[in-house]
Amino acid sequence: MENRLLNILGRSKNAHVENLNATHVDGDYNFYAPHVKPEDKSVHELLQPIEDASHTRDRKRSPPDSACARGTRVDVVKKVTTWAASDISEDPDEPHILWMHGYVGSGKSAITQEVCEQSDRQGRPVVSFFFFRNTGDRSKIWRLATTLASQMATVIPETEPFIRAAVKASPALTRPDEGGVSLVVRMQRLIYRPFKASVKACGGARGWEGSPFLIVLDGLDECDDKEQVQELIDDMLLFFEENPSIPLRVFITSRVEEHIQSHLDVHQENPGYGKLQNAREFSKILGNFGYA
Repeated sequence: MENRLLNILGRSKNAHVENLNATHVDGDYNFYAPHVKPEDKSVHELLQPIEDASHTRDRKRSPPDSACARGTRVDVVKKVTTWAASDISEDPDEPHILWMHGYVGSGKSAITQEVCEQSDRQGRPVVSFFFFRNTGDRSKIWRLATTLASQMATVIPETEPFIRAAVKASPALTRPDEGGVSLVVRMQRLIYRPFKASVKACGGARGWEGSPFLIVLDGLDECDDKEQVQELIDDMLLFFEENPSIPLRVFITSRVEEHIQSHLDVHQENPGYGKLQNAREFSKILGNFGYA
């Protein structure tokens, strides 16, 4: 039988086809793509994360291309990494959330990149999402949960079965748009609950070994979905109020914009959010270096 090159994708570029079988019958081709069960897919295939949104991205191709020059911003980075690595059970007064704010071009993303890379080098679990304006899904919030969950399953493998169970129970959690499931539900079921369950499986917060798990959200002001950003912040604060000893920290960077600042500031008077004021005071340290 003569083998002929089969062109089924025309002039398409960067196309990727898996598990496609073609049979030649009566001068024509029949195509069959076998169904892959969800349980047979990798977590990456299941969640379909944004691959160029984390600190491990190729910065030349996926901005921001920000990095700290050798010997610069050392004190700022040290303060953030020391906070991120500190034992929550031994120092309960340290805030779960640190918000670093500053003007455009002040070096926030460079500091964030360095914090993530140092965490990686020192073996501390870290996941990240770098929002960036006018870059499709990276300027939207709907794939935030699946992207962070995919990274979390890699750095904390104990979370994988809980993530899979959540998706099996509610496949709409993986939708790449706003349809079906709210952002708050996605974060709860794909991030907070699986991590909390993995901590419980280790014997609780006291049985957790190593540094706290660090979630990094850079350029939150560059997300177009402002209402959902507010919901994200409110639900995050509520989660930490209900779980004050969980070994999880969140580092957020952004410009000072009303929809972010107002939802961080609004809880200052509430005793349940007492640590937030500490977070804001902590962020002021960056002002000494011109970044806030």
